[in-house]
Amino acid sequence: MTSGSSFEQDMDLLRQRMKAERHRSDRERLELLSQMQEAMREARRRQDDQESSMRRHQAFLSRARAEADIAKAHFEADMKRRQAFFEESAAHAARREAERTQHAEEQRRRSASSSSSHEYGLPGVASASPRVVATPQQELQFGAYESAFIAFEAAPSDGTVQYSLASCPWPPASCPVSGVRKGDSVDRRKHLLKLALLRWHPDKFEAAHSSKLSSGERAAIMEKVNAVLRRVQAERVAFADADDAGTPGTRPAHSYSAAAGVQIDPTIPAAVGPRTAKYAYEGRFQ
Repeated sequence: MTSGSSFEQDMDLLRQRMKAERHRSDRERLELLSQMQEAMREARRRQDDQESSMRRHQAFLSRARAEADIAKAHFEADMKRRQAFFEESAAHAARREAERTQHAEEQRRRSASSSSSHEYGLPGVASASPRVVATPQQELQFGAYESAFIAFEAAPSDGTVQYSLASCPWPPASCPVSGVRKGDSVDRRKHLLKLALLRWHPDKFEAAHSSKLSSGERAAIMEKVNAVLRRVQAERVAFADADDAGTPGTRPAHSYSAAAGVQIDPTIPAAVGPRTAKYAYEGRFQ
């Protein structure tokens, strides 16, 4: 009996141990299964996160491409507007330059027409008031011009000294070429005008000073000499008009044109104006 009881106890103990071992194994299996399920859920969550990140990345790339396309379209449209603006500005500048050139050409033609009218006695062109050397500054400028021209005349004619367009002694623009002063007598004015006409006559100027002129700028120098001569002729006409205004109804028997070898018919009424007078050329400068 004792042996049987002991066996039964051992069997019960073994069954309990086996049951406990089975419970422990079940718990471990359940824990392992739970861990596997958790790992699978974590893997699925990571996969979902990756897919979501990929979708967000794709959406970001799509938006970036769309924004880049919009920016490119705006840039191209802006460049087209700028190009059109630059072309319009260039066309406008070209039109303005053409207008300025045309205006300058018209001014030059009017000036040439006025000079021709003064020179040949054409009617309908009003002459300017006579200018005189009246201020100390003008005295200094004209004195410097006279000194420079005296040095120019005294320069050797053997070609060792060459004058360019810039270095030639040109009369100042603020003074009359003749150098007439305020208060000069009529005879004094005639004398100064005659000297200026002789000095700036193109043929005489070139004959006296051609060897001193730079060969590369000779044409430009002679063109300016002609321009200075036109100034002297305008001064001559202006003084003649001033004298006519002081003696209404008749013309002086001797005008300032007589200093240049030109006589004005005194029988023509002064109201007609000196530019319509009949100039009888007695001869060119000798």
